[in-house]
Amino acid sequence: MAVYLFITSLYAAVVLGGDERKGLFLPLSYRHRFPCALASLAAPVIMAAGSALLALWMAGSFGGLLRETGAMLVYCAGLIILSWLLKVIARTPQALCSTIPFFIIGSLLFCPVFVDGGRFIDGLDRIGRLFPPWYYLKFFS
Repeated sequence: MAVYLFITSLYAAVVLGGDERKGLFLPLSYRHRFPCALASLAAPVIMAAGSALLALWMAGSFGGLLRETGAMLVYCAGLIILSWLLKVIARTPQALCSTIPFFIIGSLLFCPVFVDGGRFIDGLDRIGRLFPPWYYLKFFS
């Protein structure tokens, strides 16, 4: 679910970039543009986090309401900030969208999603620290 939320945040930033290019936020006053754009980015991430928490609860893997929701809120806030920064760095929605396969493969290979590669190959866990799911997964291990 950590990788799922990460990719959701990246794609939300791609969609936001497309909306900005189409001029969706231009009718708004200047002081309302940033909050509305941020809400547009955050909404899919928060909804996906809600479904992730519900799936954890239904699977019997829920580690307590306060612990799970607190960790999820911190993780989502970090993802929203990172996705916004990547959107600013990439400058175009197409450029940001082209990074998504890199982030998927990197998150699955270097983060302890299926197997903790750092136990078998020395230094592999250091590469995982470049990807946000590593921090969320290490919080629970």
